[in-house]
Amino acid sequence: ACGLNVPNLLVVACKCRRRGTSRRHVGAPAALLWRMGCFYGPCYGPCASLCPADPSSCEVHLISSASPESSSWSMRFEDFLTDDFAYDYLLRFATAEHSSENVLLLRQADEFFVSGQASDELKHSLMTVGLPGKTRRRLSDWVSSDGDGVAFPVGAPPADVVSEAFRLCYKVVRHDVFPRFVQSEHHREMGALHLSHMLRNAGFRAAFLPTLAPRERELAEFWHAASAWREQHTSLASGWASEQTIEEAKAVWARHAAAARALDAAADAARMLDARLFEGPSDLFCEMQVIALNQLRAPYEHFLATPPGAAMLKASGFKRMPMPPSPPPAAAPLDRRPSDLCVRPSGAADDYDYAAGW
Repeated sequence: ACGLNVPNLLVVACKCRRRGTSRRHVGAPAALLWRMGCFYGPCYGPCASLCPADPSSCEVHLISSASPESSSWSMRFEDFLTDDFAYDYLLRFATAEHSSENVLLLRQADEFFVSGQASDELKHSLMTVGLPGKTRRRLSDWVSSDGDGVAFPVGAPPADVVSEAFRLCYKVVRHDVFPRFVQSEHHREMGALHLSHMLRNAGFRAAFLPTLAPRERELAEFWHAASAWREQHTSLASGWASEQTIEEAKAVWARHAAAARALDAAADAARMLDARLFEGPSDLFCEMQVIALNQLRAPYEHFLATPPGAAMLKASGFKRMPMPPSPPPAAAPLDRRPSDLCVRPSGAADDYDYAAGW
């Protein structure tokens, strides 16, 4: 209810039915700062029937998940920006199409508006994405005034330049890259292997959970318990959750709150969940589930690379797409002309052919 489809540089004030409590963000693109991906997209229909505890039965579900109908996962663009596993597949697809700088800048700009700190990666992306002439001149003036032509400028770029770059990259990715991505093999593989699908499989949980550390295992159990609670969610005619549903939500949170609160990234989400717990809306655990999945991404990727994970994929006839090479670290900028940000070696003459070798 609080997300905006068009990003703007504005003040976002969200009430979220919390009876007077609000969350306020100043100067951040709204589409990224309030995009609580709920991961209840079309893929949850085909994935609703769980396989029995026999791990060998996972093959049927993996094979069926490779079809376009069952691997749709979510069609909301904002979900892919929020979820680390899905974002990685979107980035891999964009890298194959030589447009990764647009996808990278979306998250880099989000981190900049949240923390106020500009990373070298953000500065590099700003210098590589296509910007209109006026914005490019503003960026050029900042590079000339705050840099020495050898290293990245020390200070942060102008906020309006970052916001304009974000707006343009958002439009490119949302309306050009993303529609082609959802028709690609990258999207089908992501939908089949996403943890929001796999954790619903009892056989997969039996193989995966023992490989986790105790805190990670509790996060996986929380995600599954929260999903089961949402599927059984009951609302009254007034729209409010039933008393039994609210009590069950309190029980789920009481069992897993300690593990969730231990995450640095979950502090705000935990406070919001506490404030909404007495209402028990169907999306009560949504943001916390996203955080839990992001925390489980690294051990999940490791599991898929182990012999049991590889054997599970092989038995299912599922072969992962090869990983692209890691991108090189952001290189320090060379000296730049203030007029057009043409790249040339430091100290070179003004007639340096910056397009040589293109």
